[in-house]
Amino acid sequence: MIDRFIGIAEKHDNLYLDISGVVILSKIEEAVVRVGSGRVLFGTDGPHKAPDTIGFAHAEITKIRSLGLDPDDQDAILGGSIARLLGI
Repeated sequence: MIDRFIGIAEKHDNLYLDISGVVILSKIEEAVVRVGSGRVLFGTDGPHKAPDTIGFAHAEITKIRSLGLDPDDQDAILGGSIARLLGI
């Protein structure tokens, strides 16, 4: 399913990919390569009760940081892309 979403985003420049719930980390890296980090958005699929919302969000951020992406790509995913999209 993830491959299909990435493929659709490749064909349509106005589509963005939300990485919440993605457990196959290599697919996040693949999305960055195929559509660019400017169209990959951080998300958590929260709020979560266990362990807690903040802990879950922290774990998701750590997951992105563990990928070893280029710092500019990491910054884009962790807020830069959505800020640009929203004009803030």
